Amino acid sequence: MDIKVSDHTTLIRPSLGNDRSPVVVGCSLGPRSREVTQVGIVLAERLGTDSELVYAEPKMLVRDETGSDSVRGQLRRRILDLADEFGGGPAPGVHVLSGRAAEALADVSSALDAKLVVVGPHEVSALRRAVIGSTVAGLVSDGRWPVLVVHSPPRALPERILVAIDGSAFSMQAVVLTKRLLHDLKLDVGVHVVAARGTAEGDSALDTPADLELLLTRHSVTGDVTCGLHDGGLLEIVERERESMRPDWIVLSMPEQRARVDERTLTGREVLKLAATNDESNVLIVPAAMAWITESAGSDVPFEGTGVD
Repeated sequence: MDIKVSDHTTLIRPSLGNDRSPVVVGCSLGPRSREVTQVGIVLAERLGTDSELVYAEPKMLVRDETGSDSVRGQLRRRILDLADEFGGGPAPGVHVLSGRAAEALADVSSALDAKLVVVGPHEVSALRRAVIGSTVAGLVSDGRWPVLVVHSPPRALPERILVAIDGSAFSMQAVVLTKRLLHDLKLDVGVHVVAARGTAEGDSALDTPADLELLLTRHSVTGDVTCGLHDGGLLEIVERERESMRPDWIVLSMPEQRARVDERTLTGREVLKLAATNDESNVLIVPAAMAWITESAGSDVPFEGTGVD
């Protein structure tokens, strides 16, 4: 994404699809399937949209059987039985596909203009291998949708959210999208934004807490948002804040491939490792390739969907 932006003159508005864009859920029928399906369906119902459950099996030999007695039909029944435990609305869509999970989820998400993709840590491990050293495009490397990685938190809807940024315009997508998503979910919960003191050359300087507050204000991020500027590396800060805050969600932005990396930023490997190995919080990843719009900070056009007055 070769776009030059300035934190001083732009507002970032990540896209969450349209009003009917569904929540796409990776349903592996593995150990975490129940939690993943529950969170996906609850979020879809709260957003007033449909849920689409996707199962992919690389070694599935039965490609064209659609009858109820086929392998595909049996898998569909198992997925629908699982979904029936949580859904009070219309039956979700079910997609049983041959192929890798990352590719299947990306295909369905693209075809249906997904609002959000919900997966378990098993799927993220596969994505991590796809991003690191493979030509196969993973969801979070080339995707246009935020990806929520579900572990085993006690609540399907968040009450405490931790967002990590590095001061760059791309990382600010994580904050703005979080506010937008909370607005759409009709949730009034606290958001805590953390950053490492100092930033990469060319980005907004974050030397004092006032600098971080000013950066959030420039992007119209106000309301129930607190922030903290800390010494040390951003990965260390996230780990420390996770232990003390116990957030339900951790929100991270996948860095742009050409972004400069130092201890004050997170690498793509670190983002995926946090998503795959964290056992207590769900992790929302905002891909750098998400569709987004910039406009002059002096524009009179309202900043829609952030919950900001």
